[in-house]
Amino acid sequence: MSSRTDTILREAFEDLAGSAPVPGGLARAALGRARRQRLRQAGLVGGAAVACATAIGAGVVVGPADPTPPPQAIAAGTRTIVAFGQQYGPAPSATPEPWCPGTPPKDCGVYRMKGAYFSLLLNPATGEYERLPYRRVLPSPDGERALVWQEGPDTRVGVWERRTGDVRWFDGDYRDAAEWSPDGDRILLMPVPPSEELPVIVLADPDTMATTTVRLARPAIGECISMEVIWMPGGEGVAETSYCQQAGPFQVRGIRTYDLTGRLTGTIPAAGRLVAYSPDGALILLASSPGYRAIVVDAATGAERSRLPTLIGVSSPPFEGGVVGWFDAQHLAVYSVTGYRADDGEKEQASLRVVDLSGATIATHDVPYHLEGTRIIGTVTR
Repeated sequence: MSSRTDTILREAFEDLAGSAPVPGGLARAALGRARRQRLRQAGLVGGAAVACATAIGAGVVVGPADPTPPPQAIAAGTRTIVAFGQQYGPAPSATPEPWCPGTPPKDCGVYRMKGAYFSLLLNPATGEYERLPYRRVLPSPDGERALVWQEGPDTRVGVWERRTGDVRWFDGDYRDAAEWSPDGDRILLMPVPPSEELPVIVLADPDTMATTTVRLARPAIGECISMEVIWMPGGEGVAETSYCQQAGPFQVRGIRTYDLTGRLTGTIPAAGRLVAYSPDGALILLASSPGYRAIVVDAATGAERSRLPTLIGVSSPPFEGGVVGWFDAQHLAVYSVTGYRADDGEKEQASLRVVDLSGATIATHDVPYHLEGTRIIGTVTR
């Protein structure tokens, strides 16, 4: 999700490379072998990525083939916390385990690899990555906590405390749909309930783990499905992709906004799935439907401002990269694989690029490249 749900990418790209080496236990040769095994199994896990995640894709990075832009000034006194999510473990067995949401697991044509999940979380105090045994990690705005996901037939979501390393788990199945409020005081969870209980969201208190279920007052416009739900910039409400069926197939029919009581507060006519608001709240990054191409629209009117050939997200084969979030109010951050030799695994390199809304590259910074292609899942500027 980024959640679909990527937060803002901003300054201090230097924290991602030279000052924050990847733990030495991740041998390059082992990563190369594991990645090649992963690519050979792409047909098995690609469906799972599509079925169980939002705003995920892989694509060709927009911009000059060999850009040499002038360096961009980086604001002083800022740090960025980045979670790298990846899968690392043995190849799947000859008979992959069938998996679909629910208990017990069902065979729905989706299979998952058997292996150990972990994430690398940048500690802003030390400038080093911490290895956490979770498939996904999403830092809180102050960096002192993180949402973590434990893989299994019923995925668990919990709150990890940096100071102690303890995790407190929420009851219920929330999949990948969880997001910190802008002030870090609440957590937005999307449950996986029976269809008759839709549409609802769950607001959680990270201190007490208490949860409140809020029913969204969706207008009667045909049969609808709850898709991406994200915080609005000020945390005063949430926005939801309107994905409905009216005398035809399901399709995106705009964006709806709600306050925290579930009352409908507005609609935005935009033909794409929600990814993230810009830092100033003036623009919205969308994923085209179908296609998951990056679209930028006006947050008030839905008028299209930009359409890039770049895909949203970076976790599906062939791991070539894509838009991972906002850099600032007028620029996007793009993850790009800048070098990998699949034959021998000698070169593993990637970059984060800052592009303007036309797709032109403004700045580039190298970052570590890993097994599944680095997924920038959550960032916090301090």
